[in-house]
Amino acid sequence: MSVLLAQKEMLDGVLGQKSCSVRQHYLAFNPSVTPSLQSEAGFSYDTTFGFNKFVGFRAGTSYPFKLNDMLEIPLIIQDGALLKSNNFHLPVKQAIELAKLLIDNVKNVGGVVSLLWHPNVNTSKSDEWFQVFEEVVKYCDEENGWFGTISDIGQHWEALDRKIFSFEELSLISQRALSSKYPL
Repeated sequence: MSVLLAQKEMLDGVLGQKSCSVRQHYLAFNPSVTPSLQSEAGFSYDTTFGFNKFVGFRAGTSYPFKLNDMLEIPLIIQDGALLKSNNFHLPVKQAIELAKLLIDNVKNVGGVVSLLWHPNVNTSKSDEWFQVFEEVVKYCDEENGWFGTISDIGQHWEALDRKIFSFEELSLISQRALSSKYPL
């Protein structure tokens, strides 16, 4: 039994239900290995494919995509990337504006914005990190965003009548667009 499977079974026992989504700590993720291990452990959805020190589109898309048997919901915005002193370390106003810009871009193409906000840094409403979180969530609500867990989003996305690309297909599309005189 793999360590990941043992940990999942322990978590499922504590929760009293099956867990189906995962995010690797520190976004430690090897696209050629991690999804297989997660799938073998019984997970269906992952949201690790993002940046630790940046925000945006590590996979080049805001659309969920297949990575082996897993549906990857790309991580777009993380608190630490925006606000940590060894990352962007943006002032509150600029962090909110950058998040809004990303949200607007994703909204324009009908994608998914996944947020990673660590609960241990949001201990007080006066905390700058909490202020950014609150404004970002409020903005998503004002823009008629739909909120859900990663498994909610994965199940919703799979139920839509649209093609779910594999990571390899997304890479080919990106390569063609970059090499074309007239990108997509």
